[in-house]
Amino acid sequence: METSRRLGFQQTEAYQVTSLGRALCQTGDYVAGAATLELAISKAEATGDLRLAALARVHLGRVLRALDELPRARAALEAASAWHRAVGGGEPAALGECLLAAQDAADGVVGAPARLSAILADATRSGDATVEIFALDALARIAASAGDLETAHRLGASADRLVPSVSHFITELDRADARWVREHS
Repeated sequence: METSRRLGFQQTEAYQVTSLGRALCQTGDYVAGAATLELAISKAEATGDLRLAALARVHLGRVLRALDELPRARAALEAASAWHRAVGGGEPAALGECLLAAQDAADGVVGAPARLSAILADATRSGDATVEIFALDALARIAASAGDLETAHRLGASADRLVPSVSHFITELDRADARWVREHS
């Protein structure tokens, strides 16, 4: 990263800082990972790379949800989703929409469960296990909140079966809704 900066490759540096933030989270240092992702967003915006800034915001939102910093997570996810909608999508757009819908569902926003069901159907069709897991976890939380523990556990078990295929990306700490279900049922 320092070499990229020294040589004047600021966009490359922003990408490397984003990757470092994700790697820190994968090794369990979510606090440092969040701070690094925030730095990556600043660096990406400074170079005009709004696509990279949106990517980093989606990951930051995921990390902040894991840390239970929900207002900051919402701000990151709303900004990323707004950008992705404006440009017609992008690499982590589905993940950002899923995490935002999950947060909306936890906050009781009308329509969030239907959004999550649609996101889950799209993710299942496209084979996006990461989005499937987060959608299943959020739907399990909705079911548990409504007292339907059988459905909550069935949905959670479906998500658990997918985790090994994306364990390089998702840790148990990331699964905020699954943790909520385990703690409340």
